[in-house]
Amino acid sequence: MNANREPVRRRLLLVDDQTMLLDVLSRQFAQDPALELVGIASDAPSAVEKAAALRPDVVMLDIDLGGSASGFDVLKSMRQIMRPREGAARSRVVMVSMFDNLMYRNRAFELEADAYATKGVRFETLRSLLLDDRSFAVPAGDRGKFWRNDPAVAAGVAKSPLSSLSERERAVVGKIVGGAQEKEVSSLLGISVSSVGTYLRRAMSKLGVATRAELMRLVSPSHFR
Repeated sequence: MNANREPVRRRLLLVDDQTMLLDVLSRQFAQDPALELVGIASDAPSAVEKAAALRPDVVMLDIDLGGSASGFDVLKSMRQIMRPREGAARSRVVMVSMFDNLMYRNRAFELEADAYATKGVRFETLRSLLLDDRSFAVPAGDRGKFWRNDPAVAAGVAKSPLSSLSERERAVVGKIVGGAQEKEVSSLLGISVSSVGTYLRRAMSKLGVATRAELMRLVSPSHFR
């Protein structure tokens, strides 16, 4: 065995729709002794394509990728196409977002992300999450800006904001994410169309989402079974 052999660097794929950020991170990771940058992607289709072709060991994955498909969609595809070979470790995925939102963290962990961080964390903290370096001394300013998908952490995250919805709000949201239109929900629940809209707005406010697109991204019909 060659004692002078350099340690194997983990293959890194960066996914973010902000090209300036990708450029900055690319330069920061260029000479990293533990991570080898093998690819970058700025949209969902290219992210999935490069994940399949490059089979990275580590992925930094943005949630909002500027199109109809989100980082959540990319993660689902990655977990399907990047199943580890026998005896190999699963690719580590760290999701990043501008939003410190419990629903986003819930969804990320449901889809088997290994960690979730806000974009406000320092580069060194992000790097420690990508490498799962538990010995890293987290700066005080970064505490509370990232979460690992550990059993203890996941147990707390499992307390979903969905539990704060009233029975009627849950019914409306369940029908909407199931594909029903407001008029159809009105007929199914025996309430006016305006009431459907009111319950929907209240529910979205409680869940911390601003648009129906966000709601559809974060909540699925399975949450209401």
